[in-house]
Amino acid sequence: MRYNIGMLIFVILAALALRLFGIDWDGGYHLHPDERMLTMVAQRITFFGSSISIDPQFFNYGSFPVYLLAGITQAADALFHTHLATYAGQLYVGRILSALFDTGSVLLVYLIAQRLWKNQRIALWGSLAYAIAVFPIQNSHFFVVDPLLTFFFIALLHQLIVYVQEKNPGWTSIIFISFICAAAITTKFTGILFIPIAAAVIMYKHFVHRTIGLWPRVLFFGALTLGFSMVFMPYAFINIAQFINDISLQLRMNNNAYIFPYTLQYVSTTAYWYPLKHIVLWGLGPVYALLVLYGMIHTLQHRSKNHELLLHLLILGSALLYFLLIGRSAVKFMRYLLPLYPLLAVYAGYAIV
Repeated sequence: MRYNIGMLIFVILAALALRLFGIDWDGGYHLHPDERMLTMVAQRITFFGSSISIDPQFFNYGSFPVYLLAGITQAADALFHTHLATYAGQLYVGRILSALFDTGSVLLVYLIAQRLWKNQRIALWGSLAYAIAVFPIQNSHFFVVDPLLTFFFIALLHQLIVYVQEKNPGWTSIIFISFICAAAITTKFTGILFIPIAAAVIMYKHFVHRTIGLWPRVLFFGALTLGFSMVFMPYAFINIAQFINDISLQLRMNNNAYIFPYTLQYVSTTAYWYPLKHIVLWGLGPVYALLVLYGMIHTLQHRSKNHELLLHLLILGSALLYFLLIGRSAVKFMRYLLPLYPLLAVYAGYAIV
């Protein structure tokens, strides 16, 4: 037991080191365009002082990461007299946040694998597989929303597994699920896809086990998710016209690669095949991808117990749904599918053992 805990700590520290190494890759020149934009938006936010302002005036991405960055840096400046809330300082704090969230995903891979197989060796190998995956490591060096969205996706699936495995899940579980869904949506609008997954699991649990209180739980989940979203991203509701306009433009871009010059590279690329090919060749590598495929097939062939199969169908079904909805986009940046990588690592770990 102590050996396994020690190995897990080693894997987590190694993952963090890989994600922090070379964090000054651009010499502080803000060369990543999305990262630069998010930092510029964070500069508009003021939580302390006489002129408090929390209107980001920007909804292409959610407000949660911006508020988190601005809040941490401004609080550090107020308490410790640092200079982190500057344009230069927030760049590095933002990158550290990305590294920390993605390292958190390493731990969640371990926890999910442990619940799926009740086998610490599989859980350790799965967490190690994600810790060394090259594409997540690369994206952890940028303050972009995708590492955070990935963390919330994996956190949600872990909490849903817990919900399914509990004999009589209480209201606290619904609160956790709602919090995670709201954090995901207010990080990137893509997180809206997580709501039907969570709602389906809640409904399934109560239909199958014939427990009372189904609709109160579903309504509580919906209301609480909305409430948390209003806290994490209030100006999406206050300035709803701009929010709808910004999100509509992003949705148009996802359906038409001709809208922006920087998306012309995806004209004539094939839906599903293009992103899948890039995951195999560059995101994971062919050997890693073969391990994932073997792990998935072998798992489905050897799940004799219905409840075990159900949990794997939850993981694989969620991954498939996400891939089907995002993989069809006309714009195919590899980071759009980053939330799938921890789930792939889970099955790579199983294949290794």
